[in-house]
Amino acid sequence: LNVGDVIQIANVYAVNPQNRQAYGSNKLRNFVVTVAATVATSGTTSVTVSPAVITAGQFQNVSVTSAGASTVTPFNNTGTVSPQNIIMHRNAFCLAVADLELPEGVHFAGRASDKEIGLSMRVVRQYTINNDSIPTRLDVLYGWAPLYPELACRVAA
Repeated sequence: LNVGDVIQIANVYAVNPQNRQAYGSNKLRNFVVTVAATVATSGTTSVTVSPAVITAGQFQNVSVTSAGASTVTPFNNTGTVSPQNIIMHRNAFCLAVADLELPEGVHFAGRASDKEIGLSMRVVRQYTINNDSIPTRLDVLYGWAPLYPELACRVAA
């Protein structure tokens, strides 16, 4: 199994992330392989997956835990290539952008911000005597994080 492969584990069913009730016996939970795994000649292996299997509590994501050896089924056949797309709700991820400091003693320093969409860009220009040019920088300081990753999914044909 390669990193990024999608697998299902026998008898490990998905649950509703809000009420933690099983969707039913026909909805196996999908997992993504995070560390490459090689199947031994005996047919067994340990697989590291995401999300982690959580069987109880507020972060429960499966209805039955895999007790020891269970059959693992890859999403696609070996060697099969299929188109991959992402679909997500607007609240699945958060993008945060911060204003950068405007330096003094330069040819030009400015900032363009749009508070409605939350973006901020800084432009700085300064003469460079070594090569007789005026380079321009355009900087954006940002970060993103998943807020509710269950609201996004990968769609494969």
